[in-house]
Amino acid sequence: MKNTQLNYERLYIVDALRGFALFGILMLHSLEHFDLYHFPDLGVPFLKSLDGKVWDTMFFIFAGKSFALFAMMFGLSFYIQMESRRRKNKKFTARFLWRLVILFVLGVVNGAIYSGDVLKVLAVFGILLIFFDKLNNKILIVLSALFLLNIPMLYNLYQYISHNDYKPWGPNFESNFWGELWEASAKGSLLQSLRANLIQGSMASIMFQFYSSRYVVIPGLFIWGLILGRTSFFKNIESHLGLLRRIILTSLGLFIIFFGSKLYFSSLNFTDNIKSTIDGLLSTYSNVAFMVFLVSGFCLLTSTTRARRLIPILSPYGKMSLTNYVSMAVILIPIYYGYGLGLYEYTGATICFLLALAVFALQLSFSHRWLKNHHYGPLEWMWRCLTFLSFDIPFKKNLDREGKEVTVQLGV
Repeated sequence: MKNTQLNYERLYIVDALRGFALFGILMLHSLEHFDLYHFPDLGVPFLKSLDGKVWDTMFFIFAGKSFALFAMMFGLSFYIQMESRRRKNKKFTARFLWRLVILFVLGVVNGAIYSGDVLKVLAVFGILLIFFDKLNNKILIVLSALFLLNIPMLYNLYQYISHNDYKPWGPNFESNFWGELWEASAKGSLLQSLRANLIQGSMASIMFQFYSSRYVVIPGLFIWGLILGRTSFFKNIESHLGLLRRIILTSLGLFIIFFGSKLYFSSLNFTDNIKSTIDGLLSTYSNVAFMVFLVSGFCLLTSTTRARRLIPILSPYGKMSLTNYVSMAVILIPIYYGYGLGLYEYTGATICFLLALAVFALQLSFSHRWLKNHHYGPLEWMWRCLTFLSFDIPFKKNLDREGKEVTVQLGV
């Protein structure tokens, strides 16, 4: 049975978690020069050493974990939207599919700027949520386990061990699109970069989603978000403190096992295919385990009075996640890419980290200021309007003379 006791006021802790995930994505994208990988040696030993430490720390904390959290929150958001319409005796399935179409189009536009865009990926796999919504929690838990086991990669590992000449099935574009994409981003004009991102970048994205097995991991994480919504987990954190402590210990233990196994197997004398497949499998498991550890730790911390103050600081950033996700590329890519300042040649991990921090501070400040006077972020409002094919949805808040919001009935 589905638990529909969720209070449909804005779940601020969910926004804060989404904001935390977005912060991690910003950090990693900046360190990678938005897929324009280049590691300059500026001849300063101290800076080179610091760059290595910054890179290792950021990737240890956020790589694979931020996206996993972002995907899980997408599943939770779906549940909140669907149940909100059900409470009003309104159907939302067709409208949600249309919402995904809009997200995909926005992803195509954003993908022209940055080929690593995730909006298209979330939009395509989001269709599965329609089917998941019809299943009970027990079936969903089994499905999630099957997805997160990464069976396709397990199958590839078995075949690599059994047959030396095994070739995994998958997309194999006959083009040097990785090199073409890099050349266009590093040395091309704006138009050349946009064209390469749309063509070669789209192929690169398909290849990455397939060979990293994200296409099976994402549905599993969607299911987790859906179940968290059904159980009203984030509305009853105080009643789950004991469970959270057990989850923290379990997830940390699993992470240590998977990450330690990953380091161990990387030192053994296997073929490259076997090594890379084992690494991919154990990375998937360890990333999910560490993500659960981070989320549980965050929730447990925010049950205390002092740490709870972090929620209103970070939640506006997460509430405007679509606007902030798109704008991070709009701000930083002209700084790194060849058609802009071309600083990819001169910025190591430390400088990229500081640039990302500056962008985060800018976006966070903008989010706080914007949401004082508006119900939604700019792109969030536009997405909502296009979803319901109406621009009658309130945008600006109705404030009294003291700057306090006057409660009004929101539109569709």
